[in-house]
Amino acid sequence: MRTLRAEWTKLHTTASLWWTTSLFLFFSFLFPLIQITMTDKDAPGAALGFTPSNMLLGVTAVAIVVIIIQAVMVVTTEYRYGVHTVTYTATPQRWKVLAAKLFLYATYAAVLSFLATVVVFAVGRLMLGSEYGAALEFGLDAVQEQLWKVPLTAVMMVVLAMGVGMLVRQSAGAISIVLVWYLMLEGLLSMLPKIGKFFTRFGPITNFNAFINDSPIPDAPWETTGSLVYSVVVFFVILLLGMLLINKRDV
Repeated sequence: MRTLRAEWTKLHTTASLWWTTSLFLFFSFLFPLIQITMTDKDAPGAALGFTPSNMLLGVTAVAIVVIIIQAVMVVTTEYRYGVHTVTYTATPQRWKVLAAKLFLYATYAAVLSFLATVVVFAVGRLMLGSEYGAALEFGLDAVQEQLWKVPLTAVMMVVLAMGVGMLVRQSAGAISIVLVWYLMLEGLLSMLPKIGKFFTRFGPITNFNAFINDSPIPDAPWETTGSLVYSVVVFFVILLLGMLLINKRDV
């Protein structure tokens, strides 16, 4: 508990947490607001733009990047300012410090993304009215699915980002690696001749997105649930490798 309290104090007194939270909320609400106000609701197929998944693109496609950046900084900021020595001197069992960081920020990211999802749906229903807002009713399966899939995505990206942060221990490098991987790397590798199919089948981000979007990967050795299990295992292996490396490195 002492380690948790100490890490929570560091987390919520860090300015970066609050500006990244502000950016997360800004992008989460900006995109659906633009979507609602700029879409011609009389156009054929206009309702397709107001499905639960499309209304959350601000969260899942843009704001999630802010979560990734902050997750890396939760680990690397101490190395940047050289205060990790004090932290590990106070708590020689380094895994406790790292586990506390993971638990606290993963929980924060899950709650933040859940609340953003709820607000997007609630405000979207009010702004769209009964005709188009009906697709955002909280009782619908598609809406309820997003209420846990979006926080799950946030948590898994925190696991991946913090794992890479532990391995690299440098903010810019770790952020670059995770963002390139998350946004484009597997897609680019999948276009390579001969070996591209391998990256399509076994890319952890591709597999995680296959589960989130309920879209099985062609020729993959598993269905979407298997894709989730596989990707989660890969993310946690990276995290554990990062923890092991920090435990073995000199302070």
